[in-house]
Amino acid sequence: MNIEHLYDKHQLDHLEKKLLTYLVNYPEPLSKLGIRKAAQDNNTSISTIIRLAKKLHFEGYTDMVYHIIFSKNQKTETMKGDLFTISTEMVQQYSRAFRKLFQKYQSKKVVVFGLGYAQLIANYMNEKLLINGWNSISNTHLQLFSEAYQGEVLLIFISQSGETPRALDIIKNASQNGIDIISFIGNANSSAVPCSTLPIIINEYNQLRDLQYMPNTFFGETILIFEYLFSDFLENSKQRNE
Repeated sequence: MNIEHLYDKHQLDHLEKKLLTYLVNYPEPLSKLGIRKAAQDNNTSISTIIRLAKKLHFEGYTDMVYHIIFSKNQKTETMKGDLFTISTEMVQQYSRAFRKLFQKYQSKKVVVFGLGYAQLIANYMNEKLLINGWNSISNTHLQLFSEAYQGEVLLIFISQSGETPRALDIIKNASQNGIDIISFIGNANSSAVPCSTLPIIINEYNQLRDLQYMPNTFFGETILIFEYLFSDFLENSKQRNE
């Protein structure tokens, strides 16, 4: 269980790290552990535990405990069916809207944007578009998201959580200026979803994913779904031109 990652990610102090470790490793059913006993066992206050829950973006102690239980019990096999089946279903779900946007911007400019690991996926998509003759870039030029470029620029956004502050600022600004946005997001509740012309939800985002050594399939699935959707667009374009 990767407590260290959560410790760094959320900038926890040593007491908060101790509390989280205590909760994750609690030997009896965690659902029966009251907040008062948790505070007593760690020589701390109830308010400190509630503050930890808020720091991890939960509503309170009960919400945090529920997610820890869920994360500990979640099986490695988190998807129903294989990736091919899932990808085919998602193509059917998103292909029409995807084709419509790609047809609209085929002779215009595409900006592919992501931060961290998502930047690697953005680079891959960008190269794929370039070798197929698209005017595409993977660098963020904020001026391209101004109102003057409405209808001239398509933004493709990749983010697992969909809540990175810097990325959200860019997405919200682009949306307010009328820029069309295709988002590949792992969080259906992300603030980026209502800003997107076409939000493509890859899988459910788990805030405590790092509590287990579980495979993170978001980035691999994003490439797979993009490949299917883009291939579907190219095939459809070929048929229209025949």
